[in-house]
Amino acid sequence: MPVNPEILYSLQKVEPIFPEEGGQRPLAFMPNQTIARGTVLGQVSAANANEVQTIDFAPIGGSGNAPAAGTFTLSITGIDGGTFTTAALAWNIANADLKTAIEALLDAAGYTGATVVVAGGPAPADVTVTFGGTAANWDMPLLVATSSLLDVGARATTLTVVETTPGNRIGLWGPYSDVAADGRDVARAIAAYSFRTDNVGRVVFAGAGESPEYGTYHLTAPAWFKGRFRTTDLTGLDANGIADLGRLESGTLADGILALI
Repeated sequence: MPVNPEILYSLQKVEPIFPEEGGQRPLAFMPNQTIARGTVLGQVSAANANEVQTIDFAPIGGSGNAPAAGTFTLSITGIDGGTFTTAALAWNIANADLKTAIEALLDAAGYTGATVVVAGGPAPADVTVTFGGTAANWDMPLLVATSSLLDVGARATTLTVVETTPGNRIGLWGPYSDVAADGRDVARAIAAYSFRTDNVGRVVFAGAGESPEYGTYHLTAPAWFKGRFRTTDLTGLDANGIADLGRLESGTLADGILALI
């Protein structure tokens, strides 16, 4: 089908070449995403999983000194941004006390109803933190440890926190990647607007010049499932993505017309 040269493209969103052919619906997205308009999307299909993070007290190849005195703190990014930090925690804090401290931190940061299970350890042996409650199945921000007040003896070490198991919630959407292991390796839709999602997946559309709803939270964002699009307007498209979405009607992957069918 020839391209109508009089079609004007909106500065606010990606539109099909022939708008009357387009079809879209609202989608719920993964947290902590920045999505550009025209981004090719996939849907998480992997099983739900709770986030697990490990507090590593001697991370230098297992050869660092474990602390023998002093304190440390843990911080996290809040649900609406900002950084929240615990009070000083003892180098040999008991698991039950660490649980209480982390849950208080989560509550202060806006994650109301989030709980954790603290296992392993106790400190200064490595401990695992498994998120649950309202944080179940969410990809949570990484806890950040500050260990400058720990006494680690003659050899320096740095207290670190690593994500052992990323939180995962089936059915959410995110950028397509042919090598993703969670179901997003199948291209299924195209983001209509530019937006970001916060730590719990709420959508904020990008830029006051991009959307009249800039600065307000939404539970979903619209995406295209039908229509013809210029490949030059799309982000993350590859040959396998074309096969998933439909077919290339004309031109090339770099400069062609993709038909979503």
